[in-house]
Amino acid sequence: MFNFIKRLRDYRARRDNADMTIRNWKVKNNDIYADFTRRIDAIANGDMSVLEQMFQLAKDCVPQEALILYGWLANLDNPSSSDSQLQWAGRYTDVIARCLTHKQLWLVVNLKTSEVSVSDRKKPDCLAVCANTPGQLWKSLPLDVRTFIVEQTDRLIEDSCFCDGFDKEEIYQSIAFFSQLLFLSHTAFIGEFLANLYNKVMREDDSLAFCMYYFVVFDHGLTRMARLLDDIIRNECVGLSGMMLVCNCIRMLVGKSIDMGIETKSTWEDTSEQCCQEVWKDISCVLHNVRTKRKNKKAIVAIDEIIIGNKKKIKHGIKTFLNDNKDDICLAYLLKSLINSEIIKPSVKYMTFHRAIEQFIGRTYGHDVPQKRYGEIKNMNLSGPQRGTSYQKAKRIIDQWTMYFENCG
Repeated sequence: MFNFIKRLRDYRARRDNADMTIRNWKVKNNDIYADFTRRIDAIANGDMSVLEQMFQLAKDCVPQEALILYGWLANLDNPSSSDSQLQWAGRYTDVIARCLTHKQLWLVVNLKTSEVSVSDRKKPDCLAVCANTPGQLWKSLPLDVRTFIVEQTDRLIEDSCFCDGFDKEEIYQSIAFFSQLLFLSHTAFIGEFLANLYNKVMREDDSLAFCMYYFVVFDHGLTRMARLLDDIIRNECVGLSGMMLVCNCIRMLVGKSIDMGIETKSTWEDTSEQCCQEVWKDISCVLHNVRTKRKNKKAIVAIDEIIIGNKKKIKHGIKTFLNDNKDDICLAYLLKSLINSEIIKPSVKYMTFHRAIEQFIGRTYGHDVPQKRYGEIKNMNLSGPQRGTSYQKAKRIIDQWTMYFENCG
């Protein structure tokens, strides 16, 4: 198995790089992304083709061990002693069985090596679950959801001929056992599933995954999906179970998007004002309880997104500038030149420009000195009286390259 997790040792840096990669892809593939969003909007009219394509992408990434488990579950009523029955989760069978048998043990997935093991305690920097985790998740569900699930389960038991002769308590114990088994199993499968997804995206260049990433992270895709679900509630005959499903989906979208930093309370408040009363109440309830992270979000953009004009000539000029001016402080002069020549808008912040340059050039620059220098020269009138040698050097570089970039437009 390709161990993609080895490439994620510095998660924050890798995420920034991934964001930039997706933005660069979007600049070059606007038509593909436009078609994707058109198909997303078409869901409201009953066109589910894009959802079917998403599910197929997920299906293609399912590990072989998961397929073995599904086959084993499908044949429980026809037991045998074959290897496929004894190793019902492939190479993960033994660790899952140990956690099911000894409920105080933890199933641990090392996020650096993707190794799956059993431990008597949680480990730092590892994903850890135990057999009791599904029960804890059940208790965390809203009371109305738990009540609805219990009522529907009771109805299924009463209507099913397969449950004849079984005590209801035994049936619920069986449900609890299989929920534990499935939860532990799919935790063990995570590493290989993500490795398969990595291969689809990075090696096979699957455009759907790129579109989904940009849609969710940069294009407010989750609030758009919430409005789409709201339209379905308004315009379709949705029963109690459908309403419960939609509202729980929206609750999850709100909480997770804020936790990941891809949406804010403000964007969800604006979305809720456009939704029906039921959805508005669910969004408001989550927003009331969620805690936002008090941290400024980095503005991650590609260089192509902030430059205006002949991009090929401009990028060649930027490379030439950086080859001639190697000191970090000169980045301040580069930005000033690009703004003077109207290639970059004055509203672009220095650190946004700095990260775009780092990604474009493929190297890291110190940002403290050039950022401070840019603050000093941002509103300075460079046609004024002569000052010190530092000022004269800045003026000479900026004047020279302003003229160069004006000819690139």
